[in-house]
Amino acid sequence: STFPEEIERPQVRREVFRAQVMKIQFWGDVDEATLKRLADEARDDLARVPGVAAVNLLGARDFEIAIEVREETLRRYGLTLNAVAAAIRASSLDLPGGAIRTESGDVRLRTKGQAYTAADFERIVLRTNPDGTRLTVGDVADVRDGFAETWFYSFFDGRRSIGLDVSTSRTGSEIAVGKRLREWVVQRQQELPDGVYVDYWGDASYYLGERLGMMLENLALGSLLVFALLGLFLRPQVALWVIIGIPVAFLGALALMPAFDLSINLFSLFALVLVLGIVVDDAIVIGESAYAEM
Repeated sequence: STFPEEIERPQVRREVFRAQVMKIQFWGDVDEATLKRLADEARDDLARVPGVAAVNLLGARDFEIAIEVREETLRRYGLTLNAVAAAIRASSLDLPGGAIRTESGDVRLRTKGQAYTAADFERIVLRTNPDGTRLTVGDVADVRDGFAETWFYSFFDGRRSIGLDVSTSRTGSEIAVGKRLREWVVQRQQELPDGVYVDYWGDASYYLGERLGMMLENLALGSLLVFALLGLFLRPQVALWVIIGIPVAFLGALALMPAFDLSINLFSLFALVLVLGIVVDDAIVIGESAYAEM
């Protein structure tokens, strides 16, 4: 009940899990407005990369329009500060127009009555005189198009920067998305003006790939050692069935993961690496027990 009258009807729904893939940073010897414009363009471009679910700006200050009116100017034109504020509020509307839901997220629709630049605010009419002339905001006020005065700054390699936090959906492949993003960074660097650079860091797909490689390496090494030891002390046939059972057990676990709403991530891979030793030990015990029974 305390929300503005024009607000859209609140909707409550469960938050969709998104896995952070990497952070992409823009920096260089350019002004802040140019840096943010490049980051905004990159955000729209990255949103179209297959597998990307969300892209958020990091370290970017919000744009802000500062309108300053002198007291003597108000007296000269017979205006009050409240009258100027009311005229600006009435002429710069941002009304909701609904939303479009897509797989990548929601697209909010707004009306075009909102003034965004200093020139737009300067053209707002405060009063129309009897002779047809108009008194605008630009006639009585100083309008500056800048940034909000905040103490939040982002630096990369010692220079002012703006970052992009890229995430994928629960069903997306972090490794595949990470590869596409690295290729995108290389291509975008060739398109940037001189003195502006782009790079990536915090690549979660790198750690996921390393963990996956470690599991496969341990699986292959464990199977080889099991085959060699069981073949040496028991029978090669027993060793063969044992090493076949190890990957079959893991493939069965991977096949059941979607049924329990599980995905391959750093946590599940850590669990698979942890249980790998248990599976190998059990395979040896069961194989030796079967050989003893025979």
